[in-house]
Amino acid sequence: MPPRRTSARRNAPDARRPIKLPTLVNADGSINVARMEDDEASNSGLLDLAPSLPSTRIPSTQSVHTPVLDEDAARKPPPLLGKERARKVSRSDAPWTTCPTHAPLHGERSVSSDESNVSVVVHDQDPPKVPASDPTPTLPMRLRRWMHDAMKQHMYGTAIFWGQQVVALETSEAAYNDAYWLAQAYFLTHQYERAEQLLTTPLRCGAVPLPSDSHGETPVGTRGDALHAALAATRASSVLPTQLQERRRHADTYASVAPTNDAPKSAARTRVASARRRKRSPSPSDPFQVSQEAPIPMDDEFSRLVVRSDASERPGPCLVNWSAPCRYLAAQCQVRMGQFHEALALTGEDHTRWTGHAMSAKTPALDGGLKLGSSVCHLRGQIYLRLDEPAKAKEAFMLALALDVKNYESFVALVHGSLLGEEEQWSFVQTLEYAAQAGAEDHAQADMEWVRLMYTTQLSQRMVPHALHAAHARQSIVNAHEGMRSHPPVLYSFAEQLWQAMRFEDAFTVTQHILSLDAGFFLALPIHLGCMYYLPRLRPSLFLLAHKLTEAHPDSCEAWYAVGIWYAAAHRWSDARRYFSKASLLDPRFVPSWIAFGHSFALEGESDQAITAYSTAARKFPQAGLPRLFIGMEQLVQGNRSLALLFLESAAEELESDPLCANERGVALFLSGQVTEAMHLFQQAIQTASETQHPASAWSAVHLNLGMAYRRLHRDDDARECFLRVIELDAACAPAYIALGMCAHRQGDLAGAVGWYHEGLGIDPRDPVGTELLGIALDARAAQGLPEALALSVDETSVSMEASSAA
Repeated sequence: MPPRRTSARRNAPDARRPIKLPTLVNADGSINVARMEDDEASNSGLLDLAPSLPSTRIPSTQSVHTPVLDEDAARKPPPLLGKERARKVSRSDAPWTTCPTHAPLHGERSVSSDESNVSVVVHDQDPPKVPASDPTPTLPMRLRRWMHDAMKQHMYGTAIFWGQQVVALETSEAAYNDAYWLAQAYFLTHQYERAEQLLTTPLRCGAVPLPSDSHGETPVGTRGDALHAALAATRASSVLPTQLQERRRHADTYASVAPTNDAPKSAARTRVASARRRKRSPSPSDPFQVSQEAPIPMDDEFSRLVVRSDASERPGPCLVNWSAPCRYLAAQCQVRMGQFHEALALTGEDHTRWTGHAMSAKTPALDGGLKLGSSVCHLRGQIYLRLDEPAKAKEAFMLALALDVKNYESFVALVHGSLLGEEEQWSFVQTLEYAAQAGAEDHAQADMEWVRLMYTTQLSQRMVPHALHAAHARQSIVNAHEGMRSHPPVLYSFAEQLWQAMRFEDAFTVTQHILSLDAGFFLALPIHLGCMYYLPRLRPSLFLLAHKLTEAHPDSCEAWYAVGIWYAAAHRWSDARRYFSKASLLDPRFVPSWIAFGHSFALEGESDQAITAYSTAARKFPQAGLPRLFIGMEQLVQGNRSLALLFLESAAEELESDPLCANERGVALFLSGQVTEAMHLFQQAIQTASETQHPASAWSAVHLNLGMAYRRLHRDDDARECFLRVIELDAACAPAYIALGMCAHRQGDLAGAVGWYHEGLGIDPRDPVGTELLGIALDARAAQGLPEALALSVDETSVSMEASSAA
């Protein structure tokens, strides 16, 4: 039976080129894992690795379901058990199995026993007649069906057991497919070492090895590579150990020189056993009937099973050298086992090994799925991240997304992993080849435009123009598809824009709605927890949420980050630091845990440790602006003005509209003597902060800084207004009272200055600046003497006292 092409291949834009199909075809018509002259990176690998299920009907009087033969129909979801009724098969039907007809149900009912016995494989309703030339079902075919049906029902132990039997029994090239699916079952059950060994070891089965001069060979590295040779030498050779070989020789010698006087005894025992066997005549249906033949001695059985090495037996191929999907799966196993350098050597640093020189970002996937070459580039990026090489990881992820725009995981690694800056995000994502990769199918261009809009909503929105573009993309998606109104990714984009605008109440409402729709959408948890930190009324809810997350998801970094946030809200910095550290250990790419870990040092006054933590975050996430901002703030605390200004100016490229960044830059410029520039930055920070939902008292320091800049520019009236505004926001701000005293002191109002100084020192008695200025003001007041009005009142008082004493 010739292999069929899918509609996706027929509709591909390059379908005019003749596609050379594999020459190795299974007996049941499925295509083998070892493909010949196929652009295997242009498709997902699912078509060429389809389960090799039998294509013939099984004569039976019972209901036996057969797999679907149409590959397009196989892509449809299976019917839900309990929602559709399967027609019973009567004996009046043909000897071939009839397929179930599905009818809608009315009302509630219980699942029948017939429905509980059907498999989850989709079955066609009107199958074609089976040609007489098709082979009859064999044991490997039945075992293969059991294996794949068990995998669909998540019975992986059963699938592994029958899959092992298929690989051992299959004598055709179908064993290569069977070995791949068995490795998949190993991988899904976290048996990575077994899967890797199966894929990198020459198969030991009766299948004919692939010819060495085949055009479809895709060897790792050079022809006859070292990996194949090493694995063949260490794993494929079943050489009997020396002690077992000696045992075999001794057994043969003992059998040849055994004493003859034991022969009569042995013959007598044989006659007795035969007589006993003759007394019992087992029925033909007895499953425990003992064979009349004498059992094989254990030594001979040992030699037959373990030592035997026929010259006619040849090992099968090493699948990683012949199949790109097998090589990719083996690399995935090595990554799970921590063998990063081995996996990198297996995938290679040159993507042309997987994609081919003719492949480019403008080529659509041949089968309409996800390009295998894109997935391999993504895996290589993950390996580089594990090896702490973010620059190479960034390049690999960008290549993966460029080869296939549907590779969402690479998009997440670039955008949410802070590997790209904001401007770089927008310029790269908006210029991807959406139209070229759409293909020639109907409505494909509109679908790819929808993908572009979805990606646009997920980009950074710190800058105002970018936030407007993201809002327009959200509105376009909702207008085109009403069901996207409650889609968590779309809502998350809106919550992120509210978070960047510091509208914490609104952002919390959106994130709470997201988690009510999808409790596992952890991408929204950092914003949700941050809003709960800034809103004191939500502290009890934060406590309950942290407990719920740690109980339900103890291996999640977001759960322990929530615990750290709660301790930080209670100002228990050491406890918070412990849980922030745990979150960063669970996921080293979780940015909020690194930032919060540095905060726990900074708020305790440990500036050096805080700089170390922020520097680690800046190294891991080079495009993130927050770590550089906080490094600059700590450098200001230590008095390193030039270094602080360098970090702050670098952070301003990403945090242009952030009021905190503007304030810190203004402080650095003020200390450097650039007062006018500092004043403009303070005004910008106050203007931006007025549009947020952050408490106004949190920005009292910005008003104080602006007043200091006004006073330095001798604008005492403007400075006085700023200081009075600070006192309105924070009545216990001692620097504001002392600054008011300084303004009054310079204007000559010594009495007012002394009063303001006293107010400030009453709040902070140890303020050195206020204490010194108060002394200066008192000395100046004493040097001036008493005013004339006060002197006349004193003289009159003394005269009246003298008169009364004389009387």
